[in-house]
Amino acid sequence: MDLTDWSLGNADVLQTIANLQWIYGNPAMSEKVSMFRLGYEVYQRVSGAREIEVLKAQTINAIATYVRDNPKASKEEIQKEIAKQIFAFAQKVDRI
Repeated sequence: MDLTDWSLGNADVLQTIANLQWIYGNPAMSEKVSMFRLGYEVYQRVSGAREIEVLKAQTINAIATYVRDNPKASKEEIQKEIAKQIFAFAQKVDRI
């Protein structure tokens, strides 16, 4: 059995601790952790932060792919491609 299937992220660990506190008679901690997680999730959705991170990763990947696929590209060609990818990234972010 692979134990990594049971791993918890930081938020999950905090939520589990808070749930145990609630079970043992301390509902305040559970309430605070739940409110924090809900606030964080609302912020992520409203701000578009997750989408921006995805776009950023896609932009970096596109630049890396260009460099890998064009090993003989000149410095100017690489700079032009980087500028093109950054401009496309900025346009996508503006649409969020």
